[in-house]
Amino acid sequence: MKNLITYFLFLSLGCFAQNKVEDNFYEENTSVNLFAFVGKKISVIEFDPNAEKVEIDSVTGEKIIHKTYSLDKGFKCKYLISQKVFNDIKKDTIDFVAYDHYGRPGFEDYENVLLYISKSDDGKYYFHQKYQYDPLFEDKKGELFGCFTFRTVEDFLINSKLESFKIDLGNLIVYDTTTYNEFMLKTYVPKPFYKIKNNKARPVLGARIKELFLSKKQTNFKKMFEN
Repeated sequence: MKNLITYFLFLSLGCFAQNKVEDNFYEENTSVNLFAFVGKKISVIEFDPNAEKVEIDSVTGEKIIHKTYSLDKGFKCKYLISQKVFNDIKKDTIDFVAYDHYGRPGFEDYENVLLYISKSDDGKYYFHQKYQYDPLFEDKKGELFGCFTFRTVEDFLINSKLESFKIDLGNLIVYDTTTYNEFMLKTYVPKPFYKIKNNKARPVLGARIKELFLSKKQTNFKKMFEN
């Protein structure tokens, strides 16, 4: 009887292990100046990217004034790293700058977000890859997932080859398609990834962190990985 109970316990644990979604995906290639991680916001503080920077010449002692001219708003961001996805920053928290032409960065609105950053040429700071992030949500099992983004027809072909599954986010993500023509509908909110009703597009297929990263790797950051 004892052996029988042990057998069924082992069988049930085996089934559970097979059904559990793997959420610890990590990939590394230090030749690529890119870091991807799941982050949680600590702070996002706006700063003036056009503020003068004063430096004293070490030889002449003269004051050197550096000026920049940017139409973007600047933000100093501090995030907790809850999961490293691509390349190891070797920190639990990360400070980086972000720039946005339209207002505050959209990624700050989400409790969990897959962020993409790079290191400056002089190695002194990290900066956010402009507009590149994936909002993340929790399913009933507490596993994180997000939605593919689409910019081109090629994006659809690539994302269609990656693993996805049915989701229901209610009104968490809704796109107004009133002004979309047929080409825009097929490109930006394509079926079967989106369902469109009453000029509102809602995602109905989601993807895990691994697939979200692989999607960005083959689309937005394709040139980085070709070098």
